Amino acid sequence: MNFFAKLPHLLLLALLLAGPCKASEARRLLESSLETELIELQVPGGAATVARKIRSSDLGEGSFSWSGSLLTEKGFLTFAKVRGGYKGSVTLSAGRGYCFKGDSNGLAMEAFSPAKGCGGCIHEKGLPPDPRKADQPVRSWRNGDANLIDLLVVYPSAVRSEAGDANAVAATIASAVEDANLCYRISPRSSIRRPGKCPLISVV
Repeated sequence: MNFFAKLPHLLLLALLLAGPCKASEARRLLESSLETELIELQVPGGAATVARKIRSSDLGEGSFSWSGSLLTEKGFLTFAKVRGGYKGSVTLSAGRGYCFKGDSNGLAMEAFSPAKGCGGCIHEKGLPPDPRKADQPVRSWRNGDANLIDLLVVYPSAVRSEAGDANAVAATIASAVEDANLCYRISPRSSIRRPGKCPLISVV
């Protein structure tokens, strides 16, 4: 038997030896990257929580957004890193959670009011019909970008000043888009295009 005939068996053996990712292999959020599968985040007054990646997006120039489901309890972690600045949130069980922002020196966390659980859009055991579908050719609906929402954010200079700089504003927007797309993951109908393709315009 030649090497190529043995290749499937070798790959299977490699997967068995590698085994599943363990929580102990998680990286701290401030040390994470686009490819990180497990991220650990310390929340106030509690043990570290660990999330497994659901999706991540490259925003260019070392920036990225990331979302994942918690392994330690029911909940989600979403955040964006834009040029060294971080902005995100972690939703824990019972809807409680924290918003956070910061940089490589640390994160500042603020508790938010309990949020409603996912599934608010469910209607009679399903999603309401999308009125756009009937107006789209079958080929476009299945293979095109008709289900993508283009987002343009326009903000005055006062917003940039309050946030600290343009990078902080960009991180906030990218984090919000990642939150929205995390919700849209249960629906094949829509998603928001990555913020990297959405120009940010500052109005003076």
